[in-house]
Amino acid sequence: MKQLNTNKLILILFLLISPYLMIAQLPGGNNQWDNVFADEFNGNSVNENIWRIRVQNVFRRNTLQVNGGTLKIRNIYSNNGVISGGWIDSKRQFRGENKYGYYEARVRIKGRANGNIWPSWWVWGGNYRNGAPGPDATEFDLMEYSGNSARWFNNKATTSHHYREKKNINGKSHITSTYASVQNRNAFQWHTWGMLWSPTEVSFYYDGVKYMTSDQPSDAALEPYGMKLIFSSSPHTVNADPEQPDNPLPANAAKPGDNLATFEIDWVRVYKRKPGTNPPSSGAPIGSVITLQGNNGNYVSSENGIDAMNCNRNSPQAWEKFTVVNAGNGKIALKGNNNKYVSSENGNTSGITCNRTSIGAWEAFTWRTNNGKVTLKGSNGKYISSENGTRTMTCNRNSVGAWEQFTISTTSKSEYLADESEKNQIRMFPNPNNTEVLNLDFNQKVENLSATLIDMKGRIILENTLTGSKQQSLNIQGLPKGIYMLNLKGEKINKQLKFVKE
Repeated sequence: MKQLNTNKLILILFLLISPYLMIAQLPGGNNQWDNVFADEFNGNSVNENIWRIRVQNVFRRNTLQVNGGTLKIRNIYSNNGVISGGWIDSKRQFRGENKYGYYEARVRIKGRANGNIWPSWWVWGGNYRNGAPGPDATEFDLMEYSGNSARWFNNKATTSHHYREKKNINGKSHITSTYASVQNRNAFQWHTWGMLWSPTEVSFYYDGVKYMTSDQPSDAALEPYGMKLIFSSSPHTVNADPEQPDNPLPANAAKPGDNLATFEIDWVRVYKRKPGTNPPSSGAPIGSVITLQGNNGNYVSSENGIDAMNCNRNSPQAWEKFTVVNAGNGKIALKGNNNKYVSSENGNTSGITCNRTSIGAWEAFTWRTNNGKVTLKGSNGKYISSENGTRTMTCNRNSVGAWEQFTISTTSKSEYLADESEKNQIRMFPNPNNTEVLNLDFNQKVENLSATLIDMKGRIILENTLTGSKQQSLNIQGLPKGIYMLNLKGEKINKQLKFVKE
């Protein structure tokens, strides 16, 4: 038997493990979620135990094919003018508390990008109530491409949140990704398009990276009707399809006899948070780096964990920045720049500190907002007070006054890819990355840590050994745009992280 060379062996190994590498990191960490719905499309027909095939107007059965591990929705505009597309929606409906979770699907459009089809991966409640026409429900278009994409968005797919009943809120009836925001996403290659939905957040993800957040999650939270998963596609025409009120430009529209692209779905999955891992229901910006400004106009300082905390800084520096962490059970924790957590010290008059290495009861707080201000309530039932900056801060107030309210400013988004409770956290930034340097911030010094960068074809792009300080960097000058896996392996660390080069 001939000996395989190293590059061939690496490629074979990559192909064997690639299905696992393509499992994107779920928001907050994979260990916080339970899978409650999935279809890998591994059979030879649509599973009608979980899907309804819509046969109405232009939507027909014969356009749906399942083979090779994917669902294919063909778009046909025959020479004699017959328009055919396909539509499936989930028989399971997500409503009430069960509508909250993380939705994702791996999809692509196979064919030319010329705007003459209308494929969509969306979540919608439909516009019928108890069999009769009714007001439109909430609509989430995670990936939508059409003639409008060709007309307005440089042939790129868009993402939208349409509010209930298409009503205007603050002068608009929906939020849609902008021209600028769509440029880094490609619907004509395999990618995952996801959505995180909680009572206080609706955010959209591309290959596990958040790129857009709706400004009206409270409206979506009021949706009373069951939401369905939908995959649909049909030729996009000018006034020929009653399902399409938005007409494309004639130059982009489908015409009889056109060879049209196919919409392909690799898999779809829905996750629900495990008990005890629910994010705070108060709108706390989990994962964000923030500053807290007291009523006295000064900023809260961690004092680097050396002394009790104060609210007396004129401007925010490193010690005045905190990462908001999900502490579980609807609580949050604040992590200082020293990688230690803020503790209420159970209301001790000596003051609150920022020197805890892990989250316990004293390090978990209830985050509440009121008229744009935030209050933090400790496990002792008392509120944190700035003490007006005249002495060390405490957590012993029975009620909220001016000193117990803080103005929050978000300075950046934390790039932790692991759950905050996970050991050996690694911060990788910026991600996505359009610079020449990829930064790595470890919570400990590293010794002989192997760093290997692999592209999606399994090729080794870069190999390096990291030793020394907690802060390291990799030179990625000239690295082509794309998705890469960074393998980190050492005595105490064994991780695979994904990053996007723009």
